[in-house]
Amino acid sequence: MKIVIVGGGTAGWITTFMLSKIRPNHEYINISSSKIPTVGVGEGVTGVFRRILTEPFFEINEFDFIKKANVIPKLGVKFNNWTSKGSSFFSPIEGTTTSGNFLDSTLFYSILKDKDVDDSSATGYLSNRDRTSFSIENGGINFYDYGLHSYHLDNYKTGEYFRDLSINNGVSVIDSTIKEVSTEEEKIKSVTLENGSVVEGDLFFDCSGYARILSKKLDVETKDYSDYLPLNECIVFDVLDENPKKHAYTNANAMNAGWMFEIFKQYSTQRGYVFCDKFLDKDGAIEEVEEYFGSKIKVKNNWKFKSNRLKKSINGNCVSIGLANLSVEPMQATQIHCAVCQINDFIRNCFNDDIDRTLSAGVVDGYNNRTAKLCDNMVDFISLHYTGGRTDTEFWNYVTNEKPDTDKVSEILSLGKERLTRWDDFDTFYGSTNQILWNPVLAGLGHFDKETIESVFKTWNIPEEILEEELNNHLDKISSFYRVSSSIETFIDFVN
Repeated sequence: MKIVIVGGGTAGWITTFMLSKIRPNHEYINISSSKIPTVGVGEGVTGVFRRILTEPFFEINEFDFIKKANVIPKLGVKFNNWTSKGSSFFSPIEGTTTSGNFLDSTLFYSILKDKDVDDSSATGYLSNRDRTSFSIENGGINFYDYGLHSYHLDNYKTGEYFRDLSINNGVSVIDSTIKEVSTEEEKIKSVTLENGSVVEGDLFFDCSGYARILSKKLDVETKDYSDYLPLNECIVFDVLDENPKKHAYTNANAMNAGWMFEIFKQYSTQRGYVFCDKFLDKDGAIEEVEEYFGSKIKVKNNWKFKSNRLKKSINGNCVSIGLANLSVEPMQATQIHCAVCQINDFIRNCFNDDIDRTLSAGVVDGYNNRTAKLCDNMVDFISLHYTGGRTDTEFWNYVTNEKPDTDKVSEILSLGKERLTRWDDFDTFYGSTNQILWNPVLAGLGHFDKETIESVFKTWNIPEEILEEELNNHLDKISSFYRVSSSIETFIDFVN
């Protein structure tokens, strides 16, 4: 098959690399323009991205990637001011020590006994003490737990890294913009480049972000999420004359009309304010951010977006990946997460040596249903973050008292008050968020009360001595590692 991938951002180059590595017998062409910058929101990623680095088949040296892509470890997200100004909680990348059990007992016991819930996870414990999950000893680097961390990426360097790997796989790269997309019988036949040349293909991947250069030519229907996710504009900026302390987590700071991300990288900090234009305009956002930092800022990018997804990720012979498929605010690295899950799903369940088998009706329907379910699951999880009860600005009063919750959020909030959440309350499938991610956010937003926790423990006849021992064993283990764990500064010095 002749496979054409359009887009040179993180999603585009990861798609190009993974496809060409898995099925090298096909012909691959990546069309992307150096004249078109990526969205540039920095990149915090989840554990599914890291599997690309650690899966032996892909033959990537993780330490080589760390050095060349200028990354630092990411242990989770710290949410500041989401219930009230001055409040904070940590959303750990791996959940608590008992989050994989039927009942997340360590988290609930920590709430009951007024202990720091953040410490019930290894990454929360380390983040609260400004350490990483790495120890650097005797000139070498060790992981506390091989699956315990992910990364903050430099998205330009990451794109370059996977671009070089793709070229090594034999991919042809065309630096150009697309002027026209030709279709025939509801499939893409070819694209015409800015110099007039025509590129035909059998299978196309749209990784062009919000532009949806390919998919929009196929009259693809969308599912609107704006009732649940009203944020629709973003500014990305630099704070002038600043040298911030770096952390091994993303900061998500609630603002007057949305929230601000801070993604720490080796040589810079990427910041952006995502807000709702019904309550704030660009000038107001700039003014608020400058007041927040007590400094002027330089806006590097500004765009509007709609929260939606394509109803069919595969439409005809076009597969839409990343922002070209799911357009939502960059909460909890959900967009890159979904992109990697989509690529893996396509490779595992669709990709064949024959175009007709690859795009057979049953295969395509299954893929589209799974992708839709994944995206809806992410929207449920993002929407959850707006249930902390703030009412001190017009925006927060709206999301607390007027904005509807998704059906899943309403269900989980009700269950958490009636008899606590447990594993079976959440959809669990490849790439899904479940109680591992939901429970720390629910706890941080104040949705678990002591009376219900005490009632559940009593009903289940769980002795307090067992709960105390469970928590202490976790704390003993992680505190032992803490004594040898490295700071971000030590980590950066070592990899450079």
